[in-house]
Amino acid sequence: CKDHDGSFQSPPGLDSTVSAAVKKISVSSTVLQCVMGELLWEQKMGRRTFALETDREGQPVVHSHQSSLTVEETHSLGQEKLWELLAREIISSKIGDKKVKYLAFLSSTRYNNSKRIKPFSHSHTLAMTKGHIALGG
Repeated sequence: CKDHDGSFQSPPGLDSTVSAAVKKISVSSTVLQCVMGELLWEQKMGRRTFALETDREGQPVVHSHQSSLTVEETHSLGQEKLWELLAREIISSKIGDKKVKYLAFLSSTRYNNSKRIKPFSHSHTLAMTKGHIALGG
């Protein structure tokens, strides 16, 4: 967000910087690629998976995009509208390509359960979360 440093919510004492997020996303995307390949193999669809953009060392490239939205705006929008606006921003940015699928994370998402209530459903958890997007809206 234009008024946010890109850090993400994490337990106190843990690194929540943009560089920490990049490392986590890089590793996670590689794991997701591997799992997808194994699931397709189990379904008798052959040895295939999706391609990731990689650098010269073969490591996944993670781009950071700073939205024109404010944190307040991301927290006030519904997930479908938020996804629509962010998707348009990404597609029209310097990394935008309509032939590419994007795996995007919003660092301004915040989960607030100050009463430490055990959520009883997915919708209950989402009700305590601001600025979230799941599965493209």
